[in-house]
Amino acid sequence: MGGTPRARCWVVVCALVALLGFTAPARAQFALEDAYPDAKPAGPARALGAVIWNHGKPPYRGADGDMLPFYLDRLRDAGWDVFRLQRDWSSDNLALSPAALRDQVSAIYRRGYRKVVLAGQSYGAWISLLVAAGGPPVHAIIATAPAAFGRYPDSRIYRRNADDLYPILERIRDTRVMLFLFEGDAYDTGDRGGPAREILADNQVDHAVVAYPEGWFGHGAANWNGFATRFAPCMLRFIDPRRPTGEAHCERDPVTRDALRLSLPNEVARPRAASNAMSTAALGGLWYGVYTNGREAVLSLDPLQGGAVSAIYAWGIQQRDEVGAPGYDRRTGHVEGDRVLFHEPNRPALDIQPNGPDRVILTWTSSDGARTDTAELQRLR
Repeated sequence: MGGTPRARCWVVVCALVALLGFTAPARAQFALEDAYPDAKPAGPARALGAVIWNHGKPPYRGADGDMLPFYLDRLRDAGWDVFRLQRDWSSDNLALSPAALRDQVSAIYRRGYRKVVLAGQSYGAWISLLVAAGGPPVHAIIATAPAAFGRYPDSRIYRRNADDLYPILERIRDTRVMLFLFEGDAYDTGDRGGPAREILADNQVDHAVVAYPEGWFGHGAANWNGFATRFAPCMLRFIDPRRPTGEAHCERDPVTRDALRLSLPNEVARPRAASNAMSTAALGGLWYGVYTNGREAVLSLDPLQGGAVSAIYAWGIQQRDEVGAPGYDRRTGHVEGDRVLFHEPNRPALDIQPNGPDRVILTWTSSDGARTDTAELQRLR
């Protein structure tokens, strides 16, 4: 480098200023916000603790992160204060984002919260795991579909979503780890469940690895309200600091009537007797399931005279603030062989077929016949 010593010094100073000028705004692109701005947090003295939600990586500059998953509603209702770390696209990387999250975890502790839970989807799950592996200490983590290296077949390095995950898990200690992996997730190598369980078990880390549960499909399956209905109860048990470790039991946690958050008339709440065969005598009761697009469905069936069937058909919400959901409709159909059909003019068609003991397949078809979806329904006791 030529020039006088003073000139060379000035060049170095300018370079440092330029670097700081670039870095400081990047770090300022992270903001911890109330996840529910219309509801005041209970505060550190009353809440069970604080949950910091971390959204996935926005696909382009200016895009929002994932919608708030519905399971966080259940955590809030159970007594957790829920916050959201908002990350700008321009600063969202594997260096700055974990550093910002670490800063916010420390800030939450300084506010007086005794327990901190990190919850994240996709890239947000990945940076949450990085913080759990490197500190500051966190009580628990809920990581859904963690990924940081692209998807198949677009990315040549997508297998790093497995290969780089395992060393992160190896470094986690004294944190309860709940991990959800899904079939049909293009970011998932399809074989991460076994190694993840083995690593966490070998290190005596309390864990619940829910790997590829039947009926939950795609990278964003954890965002569905049906996912919250099914898994939020075991999430709450797993992260509850008043409970000992090892009490998630997600696999033995069927959906109950009390867990439903759907608009239903009062008479649907009453249980009814049922038999084992698919006939008009066996139809009575409440049936529940989730369509492949994530929307919940409920059928309350009442057999009538002459093979007719009366039904209350209810549907759940798919996105927050969705118009017309949740809701329900009263339908009249008939039995045809082993099927129950609701094919009324100018209304979506419903086709119900048996699928084993206390299970049926519901096929929904739009009134114009252009769209269709299916759901396996189980009888709710």
